[in-house]
Amino acid sequence: MRGEIIQRISGLMNATAPYTLTINCDEFLHPDILTMVLQYFQRFPDSWVMRLCTKRFQYGETKELTAPWQPLPQIEELLVWDKSSKNQDGSDRSGYLKEIPIVPFDKRKLDLMCFVRERKDHHGPHTENFDKKVWLTQMVQATCKDIVSLLPLMGPFKYIPFWCLDRLLGLFLQAKFFEQGQGKIIGHLMPSPEQLRMENNPPNIED
Repeated sequence: MRGEIIQRISGLMNATAPYTLTINCDEFLHPDILTMVLQYFQRFPDSWVMRLCTKRFQYGETKELTAPWQPLPQIEELLVWDKSSKNQDGSDRSGYLKEIPIVPFDKRKLDLMCFVRERKDHHGPHTENFDKKVWLTQMVQATCKDIVSLLPLMGPFKYIPFWCLDRLLGLFLQAKFFEQGQGKIIGHLMPSPEQLRMENNPPNIED
């Protein structure tokens, strides 16, 4: 795990496309994902993030993992599920784009008990992790620059964390561009069929 933050930030800072997606090497992307991404940001130009619909498979389910992909829906034809709307049928949300609000930084107080008990503030419709989502590259790179600026300690000494960049970058980006007010919608979760497939590998063969 040592040096993973430097490795990932170096790759992200050298990205040249307008949108950035990070996944693991053992995960599979739908072959038409680019078309879906372009359609999404054309319809929602103010969005920061497009979260992929992910389907998990048990280790060894190779046949299911490599099965033919289903056609993806046209973004412009999808309805947006707004939980505040009372005129929508809540029994079936499978065909909707689900709104992703920004992390509610202004509603959370520091809970010192998090050191001795399990966190609960990560539950909700917001997202914290960076991976498996499509982000605006410009915002990602601006956030990476801020993170890098915090690593130097004194003179030639720098702090290189042992953990990965996933949750740090996802939360840091939202905090950097956070605006006070009623939960800003920063993106949407895509409906099925899945755009990403991943295998639940046993611990002995993980990184």
